[in-house]
Amino acid sequence: MAAPSRSAAITPLDRCFDRNHHSQRARCRTADDTPSTRTATFRVTVNDTDLALTAVPADISAVATESSGAAVSFTPPSAIDEDATSPPVTCNRASGSIFAVGTTTVSCSVTDGDDTPSTVSASFHVTVIPDLQLSSSVSPTNATAHNTVTTIASVTDIGTVSRKVTVSYLVTFTDASGVTSTVASDKAVVTVARGRR
Repeated sequence: MAAPSRSAAITPLDRCFDRNHHSQRARCRTADDTPSTRTATFRVTVNDTDLALTAVPADISAVATESSGAAVSFTPPSAIDEDATSPPVTCNRASGSIFAVGTTTVSCSVTDGDDTPSTVSASFHVTVIPDLQLSSSVSPTNATAHNTVTTIASVTDIGTVSRKVTVSYLVTFTDASGVTSTVASDKAVVTVARGRR
């Protein structure tokens, strides 16, 4: 006949689990049995998951100041970690560098070997638009023989300096058989003041 079971107080022998050691063994013992002491072990895993990036810039829009684009400045994100000194944040583009016309993705990351995951990343977009904006209109859009067709082209300078630009136009005609020929062409050189068209 099996002996009746008895409960016993279990005393932990290892109480502190260092975050710098991701996996450690703990030992416990009980002192209410024969033999009087038995020891068992189990593994405790401590994960450090507090690494993060904060103050990630919002998407930025800028107007080109030169043919290569525009210099765009931003404040890189900051790292959050439990260490007294936060690890450095690196970005694939530096603040104040020249960004080409179009949209560029800026990616930033921070790495700390004792965290899980060890690398955290974030990104934002920088969009540079041309300082000269061209718009055109055609009226009427459908015409028959001997109709007058008016085309208006407008150039707006949204940059910080006046620019001299060349505006060219080409008028073509496509007949019923699908043959296209040039009816007229010309160009004009104009100086557009900043903020004007």
